[in-house]
Amino acid sequence: KFFKRRGAIWADWDKRRADVDFVCSPTFSGRDKNADAVKNFHKTPIRPYIHLEGGPYKGEGVRTALWTFAIGGGHYFYHDDSGQETVTTGIMCYDPNVKGCEREKHAERLRWLGYASRFFNEEIKDLEGMEPHNELVGSGNAYCLANPGKEYAVYSISGTSFTLDLSHINGRTFVGRFYDPRTGRYLEEFTCSGGKSVSFEKPDARDWALLLQQRR
Repeated sequence: KFFKRRGAIWADWDKRRADVDFVCSPTFSGRDKNADAVKNFHKTPIRPYIHLEGGPYKGEGVRTALWTFAIGGGHYFYHDDSGQETVTTGIMCYDPNVKGCEREKHAERLRWLGYASRFFNEEIKDLEGMEPHNELVGSGNAYCLANPGKEYAVYSISGTSFTLDLSHINGRTFVGRFYDPRTGRYLEEFTCSGGKSVSFEKPDARDWALLLQQRR
């Protein structure tokens, strides 16, 4: 109760869920972190769930880990303290005083974090109304965060296409845009209709995000 008595925000492990403000994930590695985020999204009492640390810390796996966790309703913290491009490097960010530290590699990962943050915090209209809905996506190695009937965010790790089940939504038109998690740029928008499962062709087989919102 040390933190509570001082009015501080308290983040701790799941065993203290009832007392804390935020719950931290255990330390675990792996590119695909969606299952852990989804499982903890639905636990009670409800608390924001933070990925605190655990690889990958380098390469494109960082981007996959970030997006799979966030699309599962989790909050991602990039604890960049091991497994770097160099033997010696800065802790969590570029440090010019560390011999061999590669500035551009750090900058690239920080840009990925910024692009994802903008997508979830600025482009999604009602983030608080979104929940994990992976049952809505079919093929395409994809995950879905949605407010069904209103707004859908899909992250596809690989493959050239995926399907999204809109069969429960009749008479509505949606505006969609593919979002490049490497550059933070959208492709040209398009429209689709509900009342059926819709197949989406990705720009290529790399990872892409899709934002689909009900047309006003």
